[in-house]
Amino acid sequence: MKRLLQAPLVILVLLATTFLLVQAVPGDPFGGERAMDPQVRAALVSHYGLDRSVPEQFLRYLAGVATGDLGPSIAHKGRPVTEIIAEHLPKSALLGGLALLFALSAGIILGTIGALARRTPLDGATLVVAVLCLSVPPFVVGPILALVLGIHWGWLPVAGWDTARPATFILPAITLGLPFVGRIARLTRNGLHEVMDADFIRTARAKGAGEWRIAIRHALPLGLVPVVGYLGPAIAYLLTGSLVVERFFQVPGLGREFVESATNRDIPLILGTVLLYGVVIVVCNLLSDLAHGLVDPRVRR
Repeated sequence: MKRLLQAPLVILVLLATTFLLVQAVPGDPFGGERAMDPQVRAALVSHYGLDRSVPEQFLRYLAGVATGDLGPSIAHKGRPVTEIIAEHLPKSALLGGLALLFALSAGIILGTIGALARRTPLDGATLVVAVLCLSVPPFVVGPILALVLGIHWGWLPVAGWDTARPATFILPAITLGLPFVGRIARLTRNGLHEVMDADFIRTARAKGAGEWRIAIRHALPLGLVPVVGYLGPAIAYLLTGSLVVERFFQVPGLGREFVESATNRDIPLILGTVLLYGVVIVVCNLLSDLAHGLVDPRVRR
C-alpha cells in the first residue's frame, strides 16, 4: 500500500524532471526547418502551446494525462502520441519477452551447473561465461553475432522485423538478453550455494537422492529467490526494449522512437515514452516485491 501511494508522486517527479530538462535545451522543435516563414513558425509554436510559460505548459500536459491524452507529436505532424506508442510498443514488448525467456533459461541452467560443480574447473568456466555476458555491451555483441551467424554462415537474418519470419527475432533477442544471462546465472549460482548447505539438503542426501534431483526439486525454488527480486527492473528494461539493439537490428520498436523524439525535441513524445517507462518500472518493481514475499516465507514474516 505504501508503494501504491508513492507511485503517483514518483511518476510526477519523473515527468517534471524530464520536462525541465527538455525545456533547458536551447531552441525549439522547429529549429531544423529550412527557411521557415516567421508567421508559419509563430502559428506552429502557438498551435502546440509552446508560447506559454513553462509552468502553464506542464500543468496543461498533466491535465491531458489525467484524461488519457498525451498530446500530439510534433515530429509526426500532429499524430497522437498514444497512437504512436500503441503502434510501436508491441514490437518492443515482444522483443523484450523473447529476450527474457532466453535470459531466464540460459541463466538458470548456467547458474545451476556452476552451483553443482562448485570449486571445480567447470564452476570457473560458468563464472567466466557469466562475466563475459555482463561485460561485453550489446553494441559489440550485436555486430559480432550478425557478422558470424548472419553474413559468414548465413544461418539467420541480420536485420529487419517480420512476424512472418520468426528467424528475424532471434539475433535481437539474444543480443538484448545476454547481459541478463550473466546476472541471472550469478544470482542462481550464489543462491544455490547457500541453499545446498542447508540441513534439509543434507537430509535429502542422506536418504540417497541424487545431486541433480536435490538441486532441481528441493534447492532451486529457494535458490531462485534472488532472481525473483532482480526480475522487477530486468523485466521493465527488457519489455521497454533496448535503444541500441532496436536501432542496430532495425526493429521498429518504441526505443527507436524515443531516440528520434529526443533528437527532434518532440516534447510530447518524449514525455509520453518516459511516462510509459516510469509506470512499467514502478509496476514491475511492485510485482517483484510481492512475488518475493510469495516464494520466501522469511520476507512475509
